[in-house]
Amino acid sequence: MADAEKAYADLLAPGPRPISILFRYSPEKYAAEGPKLAAPTLQLLPPRSAGGPVKVGLVGAGKFAKEFILPNLKRNPAFRLVSIVSSSPVNAKQTGEKYGFEKCGTDFADMLRDPDVELVIVATPHNLHSSMVVDSLRAGKPVFTEKPLCLTVAELEEIAKAASDAKLPVYVGFNRRYSPMILKARDLLRQTAGPYLINYRVNAGHIPPSHWLQDPQVGGGRILGECGHFFDTFDFLIGSSVKSVKVSSVPSGTGKVASHDNFVASLDWEDGSVASLTYTSLGSNLMSKERIEIFGGSRSIIIDDFKSAEFLGYSYGPVKFDRQDKGHAAEFDQLAKALSGKQSTMIPFEDAYKATRISIMVDAMVRTGESRPEDSQSAAVQ
Repeated sequence: MADAEKAYADLLAPGPRPISILFRYSPEKYAAEGPKLAAPTLQLLPPRSAGGPVKVGLVGAGKFAKEFILPNLKRNPAFRLVSIVSSSPVNAKQTGEKYGFEKCGTDFADMLRDPDVELVIVATPHNLHSSMVVDSLRAGKPVFTEKPLCLTVAELEEIAKAASDAKLPVYVGFNRRYSPMILKARDLLRQTAGPYLINYRVNAGHIPPSHWLQDPQVGGGRILGECGHFFDTFDFLIGSSVKSVKVSSVPSGTGKVASHDNFVASLDWEDGSVASLTYTSLGSNLMSKERIEIFGGSRSIIIDDFKSAEFLGYSYGPVKFDRQDKGHAAEFDQLAKALSGKQSTMIPFEDAYKATRISIMVDAMVRTGESRPEDSQSAAVQ
């Protein structure tokens, strides 16, 4: 680890570069000393002074954008849909017409040069997020990117530097923190002296190895692709700093088991709290996907799939919704407020940085255990 800074510099230097870097460290030392999550604090420029809706440029028009991003942008009068870019001209045109974009195309650089675009929203495959975030910042535009923010430590540090240089906000779509059930849980926890113990179970379902998300060079795998949500939720609820991380995974090589799809990550926090994430592809699809159990001060909170919640020991009754509310709509409400200079609970970059850094660490620890069982004293970040 002594040459880490030089390794990152080599990755970012012009000319021939290494395709990856390998860090070796002691897992025991790592668990004892903590993950060193020194998130940068950004000194941001004042929000836009112009009145009227925030003018949006969206890059990427895939399934997630069509199911969650575009409907919430369309229904919200605080946004004006200016430009949409997709690798497919037909998709760009059809999606643009359906949602009322003023312009459509296939060239991201054109969008960045467009003076009408005030906010770039990135919803492309995961391997493109980092470069598009950095390019947007260098073009002088704030960014909202769907998770993950990036796939490597080097990319994360490059984004942090670009955001600091540009003095512009970078927001990441960790939407669970905007769910009304999570917001209520956080409010109630602030009435209860910690520490807390939190169990978060994710019955993720099977995704075949051939899926683009499982490709480490494109999707980054499921830990990087999804688990930032859960690590950010821990951070949001507990409000402390991570002290150590430990990971155990189901061995690969039997049937359809993949270690990075089946693991338990345990996080110790400076305030004494403990949070564990159980993530599995081995469960029945008849079981709910996400269940959170929170314990503290002789009280308990149970959130089941963001459809129902119980608040035991509090003077607050159970809640049940007709459908899931994972916070997507509220997230875009807060985004518009943040960019318009209004009071907003939009996720700070520091929080997104920490959740992303933990995801990268957990992914490295799981993959190392899978690929280098003979060497328990090493781990890779690539």
